[in-house]
Amino acid sequence: MTWPTRATALKAVLCLAQAALLMGCSGLRPYSEVRHKQATAAQTAWKAVDLPALVATERTNLDQLLATELATQDKLASSIRDHRLRHIMGAEPLTYTLLEPIKADLKRLVGDADAFAQSRQALQVQRTQSAQRLAVLKDEFAAKRLPMPSCTEAAGTATPGALSQWRQGASALDAAELDVVLEQLRRVCATSDGSDDTLIAAVYQPLGGQMAEAVQRYQADAQALAQRRQQAAQADARYAQALAAYQAAVAAGQSDPKAAPAMAEAAQALQKVVDALDGSKNAWADEVISRERLRQLDGFLQTVTDGLDNDGLWAHEGASRAAVALVILPGLMDDAREAAARHRRPLAVPLLIRRDIEALKLQAAQRDIATQQAELRLSRELIDALSQQAHQLWLAQRELMQDGTAAGTPDLRKLHTVPLAEALADTKTTPGQKEALYSATGRYLDSLKRLEARRHKLELRRIAQAHERRLAYAEINTLQWKALIDVSVSQVADVSAGGVQAGHVAALLNTVGLLWIGHGVNNP
Repeated sequence: MTWPTRATALKAVLCLAQAALLMGCSGLRPYSEVRHKQATAAQTAWKAVDLPALVATERTNLDQLLATELATQDKLASSIRDHRLRHIMGAEPLTYTLLEPIKADLKRLVGDADAFAQSRQALQVQRTQSAQRLAVLKDEFAAKRLPMPSCTEAAGTATPGALSQWRQGASALDAAELDVVLEQLRRVCATSDGSDDTLIAAVYQPLGGQMAEAVQRYQADAQALAQRRQQAAQADARYAQALAAYQAAVAAGQSDPKAAPAMAEAAQALQKVVDALDGSKNAWADEVISRERLRQLDGFLQTVTDGLDNDGLWAHEGASRAAVALVILPGLMDDAREAAARHRRPLAVPLLIRRDIEALKLQAAQRDIATQQAELRLSRELIDALSQQAHQLWLAQRELMQDGTAAGTPDLRKLHTVPLAEALADTKTTPGQKEALYSATGRYLDSLKRLEARRHKLELRRIAQAHERRLAYAEINTLQWKALIDVSVSQVADVSAGGVQAGHVAALLNTVGLLWIGHGVNNP
């Protein structure tokens, strides 16, 4: 073989070697054993970090702390009751040991005793009216040959199962009448169980003391909750309107290039609504936007899966999905548009990461909503607890203040100056008087132990809800970081494991040498 011929062959072999390296390794990046070990060590160390366990431990600690506080409250109430019982059975007159403490506690809870008596009458009137209205509604259901649902079954917005089946075979007029009766039942149930705002205003708001504070807090919580719901509903309606306008503009822009300015204007309006939802600091609004972003991400991922057509564009349906997704997910816009310009699909990993993050945001919003609702429910239960405690004290006071004028009632006025133990031991004390003394004492002690402890435990549980909200957001934040770091560490480990190793080059050179020798043998 002549030298030019051998040179040409050598060039061909070297070109073949270079092509093989370029195809097998990206950019001829050399393999680094140090970098590989570092990445492997980082991956191993990160796998050892158990972020969910840290949050679980904190939640367990908070639960144990709450349980301890609740148990301590029971013990404290028992101690107070026992101490007061020893005082009651002492040598001082019944007025100082029992009657005056009952009056003082009643005033502390609800203010004026006469105002509380009036509130009890108003409550009874409300209950009587509710019972009468329920009887009328029961006849309405019976006229349609339907059993009246219980208040529990009628709660919410869904139609109870039996009524739903009946509606399927009913006329439009009968179905509309049933809806009216069902809505009336829900209003009556709300009034009868004390959850109606008008009932609270009529029965509990006129009272003073701790009841006034509890009612004020409940009304503030309820108003704030209703306001946040309304703001989120209004923002959701504005989003739906802006979304429909933008989708219409996109559809028009696909057939008419002159519609591009209108499409840009609609996109700007949609982005403005999305920004308002994002910056509202409202859990209900966060739920709306996170749920919508998840829906749009799912559609956009489907578009990515479908791929591009021959012109490097998305299909008509995919273009509509992508257009909306790129507006409400502006962080993905540049990458996706660049990918489309290069006639390739956007990377799926960032989309999947963003989907995981939005799912976690949705979970955080739902937890926040549940916590706010729990706080409102506990505020309402606190009003009931105060009312029950005040009712026990009010009954005890009324029993001790009996003067015997009403038929069948004992006269306890002359016993006020006598110690309770002496009055109970005196043979002159009538069975009726003793029964009244035992009843009043028992009611007072029940107020000190069971009802006082229940009220304070409701306060502790309400405080625990605030801790749970903060912990839930901390947990979601750690899970978001985990989602990001998991992918980053895995990618670093995968990249560091690649590259051109010395063994690859030696094997390739050996192959080139063999090819050269073979070429020389066959072409002497």
